[in-house]
Amino acid sequence: FAGSKMYYSTLEKVTGRVYGDLLMVGCNVKELSSGLGPESSVVIRDCKIKNLTFSYSYWTNPGKVKFINCTIDNDDKTLLRIPSYSVGDIQFIDCKIDTGKAPLMEVYDMRSSPGDAIDGTVTFQNCDVRTRASRVVKLPETLQETKKNVTFKSEGSTFNTALIGEMPPAWIISAKDKNGKYVRSSSLQKQERSSSKDRKSKRNKRR
Repeated sequence: FAGSKMYYSTLEKVTGRVYGDLLMVGCNVKELSSGLGPESSVVIRDCKIKNLTFSYSYWTNPGKVKFINCTIDNDDKTLLRIPSYSVGDIQFIDCKIDTGKAPLMEVYDMRSSPGDAIDGTVTFQNCDVRTRASRVVKLPETLQETKKNVTFKSEGSTFNTALIGEMPPAWIISAKDKNGKYVRSSSLQKQERSSSKDRKSKRNKRR
């Protein structure tokens, strides 16, 4: 996918790697798995997607990924796998997303890298996000020290579970409801804590 532009096409059972820019408009996507190269820029607009996974390799420089007005239905598959240092500008705008039992986004490595010098943002704007995982964004079980600044922005979006759990000190959440009013960032982490308490309560009852 080097410098590819695709309009109103059908893609089925495709694997590959994106180098440079990728633009997809009005496409019907089924079973696509692709790596994302250094500083790649991906824009996917008005697409119907079934089982898509994008993966950043280790030590990849930050890039851009934008989904606009897309319906994404992943059967227990993570949509985006990425190291913390590769987070650049990630946007979900006017999208309906369901990733089954898998988190939407998995941050699988948080070691220090030159990519930490570039601040990262993950934005959800007017989206409906659903997953049966405990959180939308999954971090490693053991948080590693990172100097990377990452901001999670939620504007008028709904999540059926916690957006994210415990975060590194340099990471923040900025959230607004559908009326443009700021909401407590802790509310997007609270559901995970509640579900954790519920699990402990159930275990105690069994005893």
